Amino acid sequence: MDTTGLVASEDIYHDLERHNCRLILTGLQPEVKQLLERSGLLETIGQTNCFETTTCHDD
Repeated sequence: MDTTGLVASEDIYHDLERHNCRLILTGLQPEVKQLLERSGLLETIGQTNCFETTTCHDD
């Protein structure tokens, strides 16, 4: 991810927030996670919205 991707991610986050939706991130590569941490966007998104993997459950 470069600066353009970071800005786009922040825009997406704020658009979702305005619609009472949340952004969920999964499978972040270490370099991307570091960039998000350094920019402060990971804190904004919240660690509770970041997951190693996604799993579907049948109810």
